[in-house]
Amino acid sequence: MKCDPSLLLPAKPAVKSRLIRQLLLPPLIVLLMVGLGLAGFLVSESNGIRTLSENGERQLELHARTVESEISKYTYLPSLLELEDSVSHLLTDPDNGYRQTVNEYLEGLNRRSRSRAIFVLDTNGRVQATSNWRDADSFLGEDLSFRAYFQAAVRGEPGRFYGIGSTTGEAGYYLAHGLEEHGKIIGVAVIKVRLDTLEERWQRARLEAFVSDENGIIILSSDPARRLKSVRPLTPQIKERLARSLQYYWWPLNELQPLARETLADGVEKLTFPANSETAHGRPYEVTYLAQTRRLVDTPWHFTLLTPLQDLRRESMVQGILVGVAFALLAILGIAWN
Repeated sequence: MKCDPSLLLPAKPAVKSRLIRQLLLPPLIVLLMVGLGLAGFLVSESNGIRTLSENGERQLELHARTVESEISKYTYLPSLLELEDSVSHLLTDPDNGYRQTVNEYLEGLNRRSRSRAIFVLDTNGRVQATSNWRDADSFLGEDLSFRAYFQAAVRGEPGRFYGIGSTTGEAGYYLAHGLEEHGKIIGVAVIKVRLDTLEERWQRARLEAFVSDENGIIILSSDPARRLKSVRPLTPQIKERLARSLQYYWWPLNELQPLARETLADGVEKLTFPANSETAHGRPYEVTYLAQTRRLVDTPWHFTLLTPLQDLRRESMVQGILVGVAFALLAILGIAWN
């Protein structure tokens, strides 16, 4: 009995359809595997950043309060000089022979308080007595009327200033207080302190952080390469004003430019910087940080905590790969079952 050839015709579309499925299915599975893996990576990274941000808030608060404590523990010292009669005698009559007495008093006070220097200026900004009177680079007789801390204190306002000394070239934090007698300012007391102990603590604790001042200049940093760089663009006018003030001496004040920047929330950013080390091909590694910033109390300064995201990204990549591989296995099992 012969078979009718027409009975075989409907099988051709079925064969063609099966062939199309076999050709399209592998690329589709690969695309879905890659897409789901990428989605798993992004979801894992987002959740990880949220967790790091929450933990970072506690660290940010802790370390910011440490900086505030270090700054505030010296604020009472300049006003203490109003209680010393020899200081007021010197300022009202510089030629009365009290200069050496005040020099020795300031020297002892500076030693007990462990500050860097304490000095007294008249209302014209001339240093009349100083704790470092024995040193070759003593402040004695120096004209500091151009300094912002003196100009604020002589007006009766608290003088707060971080800058590089015009005599020693040494960075320090200056606190100034207008000394009064019978309601009239007769001079200014200034104390200079070093804050680099904070940087040493950060380095020992492997903490990455920096403090930027009112001009956006990084004045303290766990990484010395970032110090005295600006966290925001400076116009030529601002650079000229800062150069005239000698606040940062003749430092170039280059901008700290990240390779990438993404704002996640108010005071929270994702920043990418080139690392210090280089690969064998001579191209620098890129290091991404979660940057959290908070203003310091009683100052116009800001504290920024940097949390590296390398470990988080590595874990997120593993999660993404696991999601993609799990989907591929399920797809293979589904095909085998079908």
